[in-house]
Amino acid sequence: MFEILVSALNFIFSPLTIFPPIISLFIVSFLITFLIILINKFFINQSAVKSLKAKMEQMREDALKLQKDGNVEKANDVLNEMTKANLDYMRHTFKALAVSILVIILFLPWVQATYKDIAVAKLPLAVPYIGSNLNWFVWYFIASLAIGWIVRKMMGVEYG
Repeated sequence: MFEILVSALNFIFSPLTIFPPIISLFIVSFLITFLIILINKFFINQSAVKSLKAKMEQMREDALKLQKDGNVEKANDVLNEMTKANLDYMRHTFKALAVSILVIILFLPWVQATYKDIAVAKLPLAVPYIGSNLNWFVWYFIASLAIGWIVRKMMGVEYG
């Protein structure tokens, strides 16, 4: 199964491998990150999630105030309401999370198979726990964070 997936994605993405690994992996990172952001934009009701997060923050503050005032019973009631709001929040975001995980499960094995023994980028100094050579995962992580931040700002997608 793994080999079939890698072969299919090789057929689709093989034109990218003509570029240096740092560029081709950046392009793949852009495609995957953009796809995940699109999934989030269309599967998550942004205004409902934003309102739920604000409601949960207000409930948290109320519960802390009630606890400080010694009203433990009302604080527990507020915390129970907060748990229900958190479950509603998770219900809103679960479908997008499941689809995003599926996208990652489909694409990252190909990326790993293509770039696993290659130093994608060389740093001028060694970084603790990373070294001076960036492997595919570290470069993908850095690129997807930067791309994700920019694309989310451009598309107006927020996570809270």
